[in-house]
Amino acid sequence: MVALLVLLLFSSDADRSVYRAPAESAFFLLFFDGGSRGNSSPGDACSVIVHVDTASRQHKAIWASFMLCANKHTTTNVAECLGLLHGARRSTTHSSRRSTSLAIAP
Repeated sequence: MVALLVLLLFSSDADRSVYRAPAESAFFLLFFDGGSRGNSSPGDACSVIVHVDTASRQHKAIWASFMLCANKHTTTNVAECLGLLHGARRSTTHSSRRSTSLAIAP
């Protein structure tokens, strides 16, 4: 399985009720993955959001999720997409409505 990495950059006026607004040198990473046995069977997906502060060289997982895809016709691509969508939906609580950048790299 190829793990994908999503880099989320947020402005300093992010939603403070959910998480402390990051410093200028900080950003969020969204890791996600998904898969199924036999490529048409039950599968699973996961997402993790990590806060990275480059100034202090510290990182902290601030949210993690795992879901079971019980449909017996789940493909690996569907499971991968579910991991991405679930993480992307959650990442909106960490973003500013005015400035959000999203870059996806295989």
